[in-house]
Amino acid sequence: SWNTNTVGVSVMMNSSTAAQTDAAMSSVTKVLAWKLAGNYRDPAAKLTLAGKYINRIARHGDVMSTACPGTNITAYMPTLRTRVASAMGNWQTPIYQAWAAQGGEGGVFGSPHVMERGIAGGRVTDFAGGDIYQKSSTNATFALTGSVAARYESLGRTTSWLGWPTGSQEPGASTGLSVARFANGRI
Repeated sequence: SWNTNTVGVSVMMNSSTAAQTDAAMSSVTKVLAWKLAGNYRDPAAKLTLAGKYINRIARHGDVMSTACPGTNITAYMPTLRTRVASAMGNWQTPIYQAWAAQGGEGGVFGSPHVMERGIAGGRVTDFAGGDIYQKSSTNATFALTGSVAARYESLGRTTSWLGWPTGSQEPGASTGLSVARFANGRI
């Protein structure tokens, strides 16, 4: 159960007998910063994973009975966490803020499914329960869920004839239905 919702980075060496290189640690920093920022995860946080309370950036020995990753990298872990946090910059983007305001992980959107990325004229993150868009010209965010999000995606999203959303999805006139308005129409 340790591998669910986790990512591992391996440094292939015996760090109990050799010192890790700065190039290796720079690469580890970049991979972790990319993965954590794109999934809106605080690199300095602690969490409970399968009953163990550990740092978000943990070592193999924190969850298993092993000396891995060795004494030198183990001693480097606090520095690694600091470097990852610095490399992440401002990861609490407008999309993150909109997601957090909707309850984050425990809200209607759930976990990030496809990390935040550029899309024609802005950015988007796909979540388990929908998508949140951010238009670059205004920094405004627009939230779509369920069949509305699926239909918009199938049409080509922001590059479709509908263009950009002009607001978040809202309850429709009929019970159980919802509507989203776009620059050139609605779903």
